[in-house]
Amino acid sequence: MSPTGYSPIDVATLNLNSLDPAMLERLDFGQLRELRDRAGDNQELQDLLAPYEHQVYARDYTEENPLGAIAMMMGIPAYAGAKATGLMKGRSNNLSGQMLAGYKGVGQGMMKRVGNILRGFE
Repeated sequence: MSPTGYSPIDVATLNLNSLDPAMLERLDFGQLRELRDRAGDNQELQDLLAPYEHQVYARDYTEENPLGAIAMMMGIPAYAGAKATGLMKGRSNNLSGQMLAGYKGVGQGMMKRVGNILRGFE
């Protein structure tokens, strides 16, 4: 199992032209990062993969640092704004998808953290 509890997938063998959203949901941050690196200049793939990567990053960060959720909630639009105005360069153009995925990840991270705490009371 990967650190996030998902089954490991060898992303080096994945066909980049037939990525399944259900499978992308199961990847950890490192795997998604590797896929984005493999996608190179393929804008369509970068735009597809970026929201998943942002979601997983926000989920994992928030689960590990629940108080960091506040900073993450402010950081998501700041990051998107910096990319939109050209202050930062990014590999994808799907800013609204990245923002929504980031917020979804924050919610998932908080729910996982609460679930872990509640399981400790059993």
